[in-house]
Amino acid sequence: MFKSFNGFHLIDAYHKMHHEKKNEQQQVVVDAIKSLNKDFLKMVGNSDADAERMMQAAWAIEHRIGIKQLNQVDRRDLQKVIHVMSWEQLLQDFKGIDWIAYRDALNLPKDIDKVDVSQLEPLHEVEKVLAETSVEDLKAYMEM
Repeated sequence: MFKSFNGFHLIDAYHKMHHEKKNEQQQVVVDAIKSLNKDFLKMVGNSDADAERMMQAAWAIEHRIGIKQLNQVDRRDLQKVIHVMSWEQLLQDFKGIDWIAYRDALNLPKDIDKVDVSQLEPLHEVEKVLAETSVEDLKAYMEM
């Protein structure tokens, strides 16, 4: 069995571009997305202040992971986006993520022998986020 892990529900290189060098038009888009996310949080019953805090926490997590993403040019370089490894190597190299629980939660077969992690650095950043971020902020991220 082979499984590819292509990342998480990030907007990929969008975050890298928008967090590092925002022009005026890009800032308008970023502000609109933040506003929409806050509105979603308010629609499900959060106060304005809680929605703001949760949106900012989720945005901070996405920023941390997003700036580790490869840029658009590098994502076209197969040497940089194909990292096939054994399941055991994934477990060894990315100990900060409970891959067994992840596999089981997705009802993936237990006989995965090879995986492809398209981008290593963002996944290592996810490990750091999981270790360093408060449960409250992680919950806010998951609600987004």
